[in-house]
Amino acid sequence: MEQWLPVGFRFNSTSASVRWLDFRTSRLEEPFFNHTMKRLKTVIPAAAERTTSLSTLIEAAESVPASEPAGLIFHVSRCGSTILANALKTGQACTAMSEANPIGILFQNKLFEDSPFSTGDREAMRNLLLHAVVRLYAAAFQSRILIKCQAAPILHIARIRMMWPTVPFVVLIRDPVEVVVSNLAKPSGWVKSMHRPAGTRNLFGLTELETHQMSLEEYCARGVGQFCKAAEEQLDERCWILDYRNLGIPTVFK
Repeated sequence: MEQWLPVGFRFNSTSASVRWLDFRTSRLEEPFFNHTMKRLKTVIPAAAERTTSLSTLIEAAESVPASEPAGLIFHVSRCGSTILANALKTGQACTAMSEANPIGILFQNKLFEDSPFSTGDREAMRNLLLHAVVRLYAAAFQSRILIKCQAAPILHIARIRMMWPTVPFVVLIRDPVEVVVSNLAKPSGWVKSMHRPAGTRNLFGLTELETHQMSLEEYCARGVGQFCKAAEEQLDERCWILDYRNLGIPTVFK
């Protein structure tokens, strides 16, 4: 039985499209979304793919029940977010979309800069596409969707929370020194984005000249500081902090 789900988007100045993959009976069983994609593409026969317009995605989502995420997990990098996601999906009847491309790309701040959408329509389109993706995955797996983000989207946590104001969010933290040391030993994606082409700014708004004038250690420290600041400004009854030292199997989402 075919079960087509969106796995990616492509935008340019004249068009926008959705990439789909036929999951058939497969589920998101691996710790990370891209691990499941790799498995589906390497099995024999490999999962079929197709590309459609955004309207196909929106129409498909309208045919299934509305669904909000069970919760969202943010983190400051290397602090146990994958452990938490794996624990929660076993006991809360959730499917974890862990660092999933069709979600993560829509969290990007400058996603629509090279797109056919006018400035006034971009946030509405972002919201529409995010809700559509969540609805389709929830319907396909007949479960609530738990979203585990990469580290960088925490910089936009305020905007993301506005999309789902009643959904619980959790932010995992860890001793900043430990986070920096871990990223120096094995750099995460946000660390690798330190240097960008001349004339552009990187993830933290730094220019090429500014990053060339600082060490990798300083860059990591500044990055973790910005992650923490973004989270601190959002703390309330639906946005909680969980320290790596206290990580167990808490009942975070109900």
